[in-house]
Amino acid sequence: MSITSIINIMKVTQGNIFCRVVWSFRIVLRCGRLIMIQKIID
Repeated sequence: MSITSIINIMKVTQGNIFCRVVWSFRIVLRCGRLIMIQKIID
């Protein structure tokens, strides 16, 4: 996919899907870090 097509899709969906993907990715990273820290402590 080219950058222009991605921008067009974001314009059509108003970036809602993109924001959801980014936020879900951040939540997964945070949960992963917490699990890793707990494993290291244990």
